[in-house]
Amino acid sequence: MDLNKRDFLTAVRQRNVMVSWRRLRPVLRYSIAALFLLTVFGILFLVGYRLSSRPTRFESSFETGSVRCRWCNPDGWRIQNTGGQSDAVVVGSEFPQRDGIYSLRIHADKEDPWNPKPRVELSSHAQPFFEVKTEYWVGWSIYLPDDGGYEFDSRPDVLLQIHGLNDDCDSGGAGPPHALRPKDGRWIWDIKWDPDPCMGSVAAGRVMIDIGPQERGRWTDFVARFVFSHEDDGITQVWRDGVLVVDRVGMPNHYNNARGPYLKIGFYNAGWLDHDSNVTSRTIYFDAIKVYEGTDGYSYVSPDG
Repeated sequence: MDLNKRDFLTAVRQRNVMVSWRRLRPVLRYSIAALFLLTVFGILFLVGYRLSSRPTRFESSFETGSVRCRWCNPDGWRIQNTGGQSDAVVVGSEFPQRDGIYSLRIHADKEDPWNPKPRVELSSHAQPFFEVKTEYWVGWSIYLPDDGGYEFDSRPDVLLQIHGLNDDCDSGGAGPPHALRPKDGRWIWDIKWDPDPCMGSVAAGRVMIDIGPQERGRWTDFVARFVFSHEDDGITQVWRDGVLVVDRVGMPNHYNNARGPYLKIGFYNAGWLDHDSNVTSRTIYFDAIKVYEGTDGYSYVSPDG
């Protein structure tokens, strides 16, 4: 092949390459632009998704089907004081449910010899301690059966607690700083506080607020907003079925403890065995337990949300 022919073929190949590049360049340009836009929209979508579906700090509708074994109980529930006829079990479709296909059934029997303390309660190691001076929202739902399983009592029960942790110098337990303590067919919200770092067995301050009638045969939804503090910057707000029934903002609502409180659900009646009572057994259902840390958390923890 002579030189001119090689030069000609080389020129043709270069021209073909240039033509191909000219044709390919707009495709590449549009592809890069499209990839850039997809990346931007993807980032915006993920940010928007995170903002619109902020995860709760803790959530349990008992959908694992158990509160017993560790491997089948990722919600971390631990049961306190059960035995004999008194127990806490997850139940299915033949019983009431508020969220999902399961709920928690609490049953306590006053005459149960295996439960000398009238207590069937649960706390969760997956739900860490609350911190003081931090905003939290807590949601839950309670069902009181109308088949005789829950009769109104002149002795107050405790069905939910925000339970404090005593410091070493505290002389005795003053009870939970927050408790849902129904009595005589009325829901009562109980708040205690004390600024003394070494408190006694009686809290310095206490208020008990009637938040409405108990109703059997239906779920009652609760949402509570807290900023725990023994000073005048505490927040306690409670909604029952969407209605604000406790509104204490800028008021103390906790003890002067080094550690914050934690959540407990279930049944407790301190004087059940030693005092006259209208009833000898209790059956209660719990569902849709949620805890959220941050502002504007109502919709994230509300059982109706």
